[in-house]
Amino acid sequence: MQLQEGRGVTRDTARAGALLAQGCDRGGMDGCTRLGVLHLTAAIGVPRDPARAAALFERACTGGQPLGCARLGIQLGRGEGVAEDLPRAVRLLTAACDATVQTGCRGLAQLRHAGRGVARDDSLAIALYTRACTENELDACMELGMLHEAGDGTPQDYTAARERYAAACDAGHGESCWRWSLMHERGMGGRRNPERAQELRQAACRNGYAPACPPKSRST
Repeated sequence: MQLQEGRGVTRDTARAGALLAQGCDRGGMDGCTRLGVLHLTAAIGVPRDPARAAALFERACTGGQPLGCARLGIQLGRGEGVAEDLPRAVRLLTAACDATVQTGCRGLAQLRHAGRGVARDDSLAIALYTRACTENELDACMELGMLHEAGDGTPQDYTAARERYAAACDAGHGESCWRWSLMHERGMGGRRNPERAQELRQAACRNGYAPACPPKSRST
């Protein structure tokens, strides 16, 4: 969205949020989902409100948008802003993933890895994360990197972790930049490189990951 991202126009976050709300009110399910994401992440000045996000995702899902169903499924699985409902979460995420909505595959991978609502299956979880990451679901790339880094459900592999963080960071995923910076800083999967670590922390901050920003930057 141009106003939200400042592409070709002056960045106007308040107007961007208002336009998404108007689009949602007029039956634009994409606007409902986008606005829900903003409420979930507290992005562009929209107050964090998981309950409002869940309601918007429910509206989009009822309106036939698979991405809204996937987002709702993730919240139902976590009990975030809505009562936990694992059976429904599994149904929504499975249907979304089957419809090639990679956010749904990522959410289903989370449940498979944790054994919540479904039998734990690390091999299937890794396959779902890999599928979603390959299709540019950046959160899936980061979460897969975390599993490789920790050796959780898959053999520990710092090189693979770096590759996943790098792919997501290069595509603008702030937290992945930060996690990649830590690996450079600590010499995990290669030699220590404090200079590169600092560059990646700066990239993380530029891409909206506030914990990577210097204290002064966080308050402005």
